[in-house]
Amino acid sequence: MLKDKIDYQIFSLEELKEWEWNPLVYNQSLANSIYLLVARDFAPAEQRIPNLRKRLEGIPAVIAQAKANLKHSPRIHTETAIEQTQGAISLVREGLSPLLESGAAGREDLGPIQEKTAKALEDYKTWLQKICFRVRTAISESARISFVEN
Repeated sequence: MLKDKIDYQIFSLEELKEWEWNPLVYNQSLANSIYLLVARDFAPAEQRIPNLRKRLEGIPAVIAQAKANLKHSPRIHTETAIEQTQGAISLVREGLSPLLESGAAGREDLGPIQEKTAKALEDYKTWLQKICFRVRTAISESARISFVEN
């Protein structure tokens, strides 16, 4: 069983290379890491808010990495990522309230970081939409050429 797991990890890294084509790989880091801090009351807010700040500050780097790595994303993956990114934007703008309204220290100056993160996510969403449009255009052009040739 362990050998199968190791073989799958090697296959994923050497052959599958999802980071090159699947934007959903990056979306796991974008929203889930923030959501878990807000939704789960595993520690006092005073401890979770500094972690939230660090995660919000790290999102632009994840987005930059996604833009650098993603090449030919399948349409369905890209469309799903666009929807998920919209959810992440809403989470950053509105969904942090339960944690931030707890009265914990350190929440006062999160506003600018929230807005910067939301803008980075909006930019990423626009970028994904352009990818999806390019894929649709390429498919349409390919279909048109095929139709004309036949």
